[in-house]
Amino acid sequence: MPSVEAERPGASPRFVGVDLNDPAGPTGVAKSCRVSLHGDLAAWCLEDHLVLVELRDRRFHVYNPAAAVLWLLLLEGRRTRPALIAAFAEVFGKLPDQVERDMAPLLADWRDRGWVVEAPDGHLAIPQALAADTLAAAPPELDILPGDDTVFEGCFQWGTAAFGVRIGLQPGLAEGHASRAFAKRLVAMLAGLPAAEASATVAVMQVVGAAGSIVIRRADGSAVAYGDPLQALDAVISNLLHVAHPERELLLKLHAAASGLAGAGALVMPAVSGSGKSTLSAYLAASGWDYLGDDIVGLSACGTLLPLPTAASLKEGSWPVLSALYPQLDGLPSIEYGAKVARYLPLPAASSEATCGAGWPLRAWVFPSYQPGAACRLERIGGMESLRALLGAGICLEGHMSVGGIDRLLELVANYPSYRMVHSNMKEAEACLHQLLTGV
Repeated sequence: MPSVEAERPGASPRFVGVDLNDPAGPTGVAKSCRVSLHGDLAAWCLEDHLVLVELRDRRFHVYNPAAAVLWLLLLEGRRTRPALIAAFAEVFGKLPDQVERDMAPLLADWRDRGWVVEAPDGHLAIPQALAADTLAAAPPELDILPGDDTVFEGCFQWGTAAFGVRIGLQPGLAEGHASRAFAKRLVAMLAGLPAAEASATVAVMQVVGAAGSIVIRRADGSAVAYGDPLQALDAVISNLLHVAHPERELLLKLHAAASGLAGAGALVMPAVSGSGKSTLSAYLAASGWDYLGDDIVGLSACGTLLPLPTAASLKEGSWPVLSALYPQLDGLPSIEYGAKVARYLPLPAASSEATCGAGWPLRAWVFPSYQPGAACRLERIGGMESLRALLGAGICLEGHMSVGGIDRLLELVANYPSYRMVHSNMKEAEACLHQLLTGV
């Protein structure tokens, strides 16, 4: 029987760690609590909702409080459908007929997925299995790197770490080949990183664009091929974050921008493409904020931001907004990748002193949305809505993360304040965020 850690004293004897009479809601879980691990499927309660994670596929499923109670009832042991309906009706004070209508589609879905099984005698249960506490395996390593022609070499310094990147392309690739587009984009992103001293000794990461894949050889000599350019870019950023922050454990990467004020901490701004997060971070940098990263942002297990100030990715709509602040923007090349076009603007990096010292502690999640004509509005949201927004923006769990890593992710979501911000005026947005971070 899976164990459930106690969330608070005085829990209901039926659900260890879960008080169904608590005013917080039917499950009573105010923060985040892992409740089960069955093979490839792990379950958490987060603010009375249910979060199921398929570990090997890194797939999250979010359900409402009623589903959370249903899962907890199933964790108590196998039950017949009438007994399950009666227990559920008792929790919510509903009539059994109504409960059966509400419960049937969800149970059918879970049964189809193999998460719930129904025995010939009519008993329903969550199938028991050996715990598998790691995520999907990494791509296989290669012994031989494809031959290539060098298109870029650079050495960079971030904090106390110096590192090099070499980018090559396999000869004969067509001009519009995906590997060529990837190389152009990566070179443009790296332009934002500070250059290393000429005398610095650096370990070099090699990135080779080949006909059917993008191959990355890390400084330790291991090489991995990626068929998807987005996966390759994610791997490059992961490697750079590990090298630039050897003293901190990388927990996850987000599709986000990040900005901070020395002594006050950092705001992480996750959002989907086109929301204006990169434009906002560039405006904040021009207004005296420390620029900490754009597009892919790393967080440590302790909730500290891991700055990596690659050049900000600015789509066409932001060019006229920022051209007065950054005259050089008009002269930057337009980089095409997929169906998107962006100019990559190097921004002033945060100070090495802050990066190497206490770091940049996360203070809040802010989900920005540029809406023409809208008054600037900052609205506090709960952890469950924050998780949905993070999943919508894009989260990449790092490496072979155990379920303990997802525990920590959900704790970060539950324990740090989250806000939605709608704005149409950059000056007003900056003032709003400044007040949020500093109280002034």
